[in-house]
Amino acid sequence: MKFERINDKQIRCTLSSFDLSMRNLGPNDMVYGSSKVRGLFTEMMEKASQELGFEADGTPKMDRSRLDAFGAAVKEAPPSV
Repeated sequence: MKFERINDKQIRCTLSSFDLSMRNLGPNDMVYGSSKVRGLFTEMMEKASQELGFEADGTPKMDRSRLDAFGAAVKEAPPSV
C-alpha cells in the first residue's frame, strides 16, 4: 500500500496485487458497498492519517482505477444499477 498526497483534500493510495491477496481480495472484489472493501477503505484511511497526517472532511469518496498491461491508468466507472 503506497500513499501520495495530491493536495490538502486528496490522496492517492496504490494497492498491489500482493496487498489485495494479503487481505483475501481480488480485483473483482473491488465493488462499491462490499463489506470487504469497506474494511479495506477504513484501513486505508487510518494508514493515510498515520503516514500523511491526512484527515478527510465528511464522507470520503473513492475512485477506482487499474493499470493496463502497459502500466497506464484506466479509470473504472462505478457499476450501474
